[in-house]
Amino acid sequence: PHHATIVGRPYLPTSNKRRDPLAPARTSLLDASYLAMRAWLCRPGWVADQHRGLLMAWHLNGMYYENCSCTATCPCTWSNMQFAATTERCNATLAFAIDDGDIDGVDVSGRTFVLMVDSPPLMSEGGWNVGVIVDDGASPEQVEALGAVVSGALGGPPAALGPLLGNFLGIEQMPVSISTENGEHTVTFGDSSYTGRPHTNDSGEVVSLTGVDTHPAGPVLELAPVSTSSISAMGISFGGEGLSGFANPFSWAA
Repeated sequence: PHHATIVGRPYLPTSNKRRDPLAPARTSLLDASYLAMRAWLCRPGWVADQHRGLLMAWHLNGMYYENCSCTATCPCTWSNMQFAATTERCNATLAFAIDDGDIDGVDVSGRTFVLMVDSPPLMSEGGWNVGVIVDDGASPEQVEALGAVVSGALGGPPAALGPLLGNFLGIEQMPVSISTENGEHTVTFGDSSYTGRPHTNDSGEVVSLTGVDTHPAGPVLELAPVSTSSISAMGISFGGEGLSGFANPFSWAA
């Protein structure tokens, strides 16, 4: 297969039965990453911030590229999750290309990871299905460190998402690339890809949303509508033309 499951468990979207996200049905090559995700599920989302003095120091800076299934600029973003998505489920891919990053001495510069999200149309209701894809060039140590950050166990912006998680889909490694040509960017991971272009006004400035406090790449999101999208990974599938998208710098630290 073209990808490897690092930490995972089966995702059965057709089942309405409540599942224990800590169930042992998983393949684990990196127990530390699994335990970090387990910590995310077992504690209030802000515990990490309340005990910041006990956390590792880390920072990630780079570019962010989003595609979601909404057929217009995603209402979940500009409403800070107070308005529902334009589709029956909110499906999204959140790609983070790290230009400069260090997690407790582990250099993760040059690495890329993608968050796969499936949630109710009103995202504030919680119960999200979330998976993590890390580029296949990352070492086990880098995957472990990124898993700890994304889990929210080390504080920072990801910690705020903890209370919204319902089902952790695992961590997988596969080829991930982000290319830019003629003003368009294309994000590719495994057999999935999407292409977007920043939307500019007559002055050539990228149109942006401000005050988006509930988004991990906020509070400023720059519009980059997606012209074509075909997504199928970790049990989440969507696609089409003219879908919502954003592309802008991001900066995380704790």
